[in-house]
Amino acid sequence: DQAAGWSTYYTSALPVTSDGYQVAWNRVLGTITMGQAATIPNGGTLFIDAGNTLVVNGQNLLVDGSLVVTVSDASGTGLVLTNAADLVTVTGDVTFTVPEFNGSATSEGCLSAGTLAVGGDFSQQTAFAASVTSFVSTGTVVLFNGTFGPREIQQIAQALARARLNQAQGV
Repeated sequence: DQAAGWSTYYTSALPVTSDGYQVAWNRVLGTITMGQAATIPNGGTLFIDAGNTLVVNGQNLLVDGSLVVTVSDASGTGLVLTNAADLVTVTGDVTFTVPEFNGSATSEGCLSAGTLAVGGDFSQQTAFAASVTSFVSTGTVVLFNGTFGPREIQQIAQALARARLNQAQGV
């Protein structure tokens, strides 16, 4: 078990996990191009910090917890869904954000295909004086597959009003 506050960094591949895998904070360091399906189980959070990249590459990624993507002004970084077979399923919250004072940070060009399935809240956060282009989809389908109450629907609507979204679906 790993306590929250401590991070495990992955530099070449996401881990192959089992039911007992208990890492609270999982972080992509550098560029990882997925070569097989991967799961972050047991409520873990996957962080893709500014300047780092996770290319889904036609694979399936299940995050049984939350996903936090911090985009930067480096083109092609963050979460990259550019293959029609890309599938990222997150059972919890999904957050796209930018670093403070980084007004040119954007995910533009990184979300052009595949599907992002969201089971919790979806938010696009901005820091002081930062852009609102942390989530720019030109082809990635965002599938809302959670059970949402009025508060969550309002938060999603507010996030979608700021996000540039190609296609959203709900189940």
